[in-house]
Amino acid sequence: MPNTMNPIVADVSHHNWDLSTPLDFAAAKQSGLAAIMIKATEGATYQDPKFRDNLTMARKAGLLCGAYHFGTAADVDKQVANFLTTIGDPSQLHLALDFENNDPSPSNTMSKDQALAFLAKLEAKTGRKLTIYTGSRMFDVFGPKASTAFATHRVWWAQYGSTLKLHPTWEKYWLWQFTDGKNGPMPHKIAGLGACDINTFDGTVEDLTASWLS
Repeated sequence: MPNTMNPIVADVSHHNWDLSTPLDFAAAKQSGLAAIMIKATEGATYQDPKFRDNLTMARKAGLLCGAYHFGTAADVDKQVANFLTTIGDPSQLHLALDFENNDPSPSNTMSKDQALAFLAKLEAKTGRKLTIYTGSRMFDVFGPKASTAFATHRVWWAQYGSTLKLHPTWEKYWLWQFTDGKNGPMPHKIAGLGACDINTFDGTVEDLTASWLS
């Protein structure tokens, strides 16, 4: 079962806003939240309309901040450009690629080759390896066989339950998203953010901080 006594990381997008009401990252920080991953972009052209507001307020609250890109079947170079243009200076952000099934539009799902190309291009431009956010998509693509190419990246694993079934590509997770704010173990809410995606980190706050930009 996820140890939610460990440092907790939330992830948010514009979907977490109640109409125009801002999220309260200061309250989230005071409640024990250590870090926040913020959706920045999707595909080749979409930018989350609340990314900049979320990032500005989360930084002001003293949270570790990260940005992620939701991968699609669009041209990889255009997706890379969209992400980098939107996030601005990446040096103080943890960066991640969301590699999952695009359920509303299966034909627009990022392939494994596109994912690897995106990761390689971002690494070349930023000098850092991205984290891969994924879950059941790995079993869909690779079955029970480990991927040596994906294994060089840390995994932010999505599985809403109390028992972890990590893909054989990795021996351990970096983050485990154990609830979407509705399904999975408690807690489902974070003060100031409400019901949201919540993640656990297997280590101390100091460990999390040390690993955030590494």
